[in-house]
Amino acid sequence: MPSSRKFITSTILFTALSVGGAVLINDFVLNPEKAIVAGTASHSTGSAGTGTTTKTLTGTSDAIQYIYGTIQLKVTQVNGKITAIEELTAQATNGREQAFPTLKSAAIQANGSNFGNLSGATYTTDAYKKALDSALAKLG
Repeated sequence: MPSSRKFITSTILFTALSVGGAVLINDFVLNPEKAIVAGTASHSTGSAGTGTTTKTLTGTSDAIQYIYGTIQLKVTQVNGKITAIEELTAQATNGREQAFPTLKSAAIQANGSNFGNLSGATYTTDAYKKALDSALAKLG
């Protein structure tokens, strides 16, 4: 019984190392330009050696007024993906401002306003989505 466990363990280990090695070879030997782009994309707005560029856009929304306050957002998008949302104005009454960090996280994860409503904060969620859509429409 112990020798079969060693065999199974060594087989699993060998398989994992083989797959890992294949991935490394593919990434660094067969596709070196891909590995270089992945390592430098977040550092520059253009790279001379790789032939690729990073496109960064920002947009500021209209100030969206709703029943509980006002929301105005500044959105940063890198290569079509939302990377940051800054709340320029984020007013909400009776503790509703606590929804903003959750809404920000959901918007970044969804890469837009296509995310569900936050329970108990429907009006705030709707206003946040309108502000987000307004900022995205003004990227440039």
